[in-house]
Amino acid sequence: MLKKIIILLTLACLSALISACMPGNTDPAAPYYPTYTAIAQGLIDLSNTATAQAAQPAPAESATPPSPVGGTENVQQPDGTTKYSDYDAGFEMILPAGWVGVRPGAQEFNDVLKSDGAANEALQTRMTLDKDGYEPVKDRYYIYATKPDQVENNLFAYGKLTWDASNSKVLDQNALGELVQGLEMSQAMPGLRVVSSNVVTNGNGVPVIVIGANWTAIGADGTMTPLYINELIFKPTDNSTAHLVVTSPKDGRSVISADIDAMVQSIKRVGK
Repeated sequence: MLKKIIILLTLACLSALISACMPGNTDPAAPYYPTYTAIAQGLIDLSNTATAQAAQPAPAESATPPSPVGGTENVQQPDGTTKYSDYDAGFEMILPAGWVGVRPGAQEFNDVLKSDGAANEALQTRMTLDKDGYEPVKDRYYIYATKPDQVENNLFAYGKLTWDASNSKVLDQNALGELVQGLEMSQAMPGLRVVSSNVVTNGNGVPVIVIGANWTAIGADGTMTPLYINELIFKPTDNSTAHLVVTSPKDGRSVISADIDAMVQSIKRVGK
């Protein structure tokens, strides 16, 4: 059985990672996956955004994160997949069966947290951290895979989809090379190694940068947890960029590889 992948990290172990990429997470004993936000932030920095990101105020106390920009739909299909449509950002994607997708601010977030989270402590922890770290407008969609056939009452993989509304960087082989180099030189996640990278034009004509990386997280007690990180980057419009970062155990890479490929192929521009 795959080892349990929720681990404890302290601020002392990864202080740079937490301070730069996990705003609002100040509890040194808080368990979390390390961390899709680190990679996403690194890629955003490298993408040469025209203007600096404004500081976001801390979210108000509530059971659910504040609502993002309106104009989104999250609909489960008869075949068990879930279609997420973001008309403001200008794209849609399909989440494979076996994954739970929720929008910040929607009732579905509360429903999953109260129902599925009550029976799965790892899922509850991850969703609570997503709620606490929520950035309005930028954070669009959270995805979770419990994979009960692989791990019992645990969280097998999780991801967050973010949107940069002002980014005209072209996604080509040159951009891919810059991103890979920047990731491997990043001090936020030392030792990260990119093992696959490509620019894929999917069946809908959307170019998608697809990066896979190995990284070993070190817990407060010195426990080492090998992780595999998938990064998908695409442009809903010529002047914006979306990032989906998915984290899973390294030895579970093959379990979700077909799901990641399906997500890549499902991405479509809409309404712009």
